[in-house]
Amino acid sequence: MLTLFHTDGCHLCEQARQLVEEAGLASQTRQCDIINDAEWLAAYRVRIPVLRDEAGRELGWPFTLAELGVWAGQSRLSTNREKGGQRVSGPAFFIR
Repeated sequence: MLTLFHTDGCHLCEQARQLVEEAGLASQTRQCDIINDAEWLAAYRVRIPVLRDEAGRELGWPFTLAELGVWAGQSRLSTNREKGGQRVSGPAFFIR
C-alpha cells in the first residue's frame, strides 16, 4: 500500500494523483489530507505532494511518470524482501 499525502486545492497534488492513476497505482494508494493530522501537517506542509511506501521510503514532488515507475518498482522489491521473498505482483509500467 502506498500513501499519497496531499491537501485540497493543491494543484501539484492533483498532478501527482493523475500520475499515480496513469501508473496504474490508484487502487493500491490511499490518499491522506495532511490537514486532518497535526503530525502530517508538520511533516509535509511545504513538501506535498509526497508518496510514501510501507517501508517508509518517500518520493517527493516533482516526479515524472518514469520516476514514479522506478520508485514503485523498488517499493515492490522492498516489500517482497519483507514478505520472505514471495513474488509480489503489481502493475506494469509503460513509458511513452
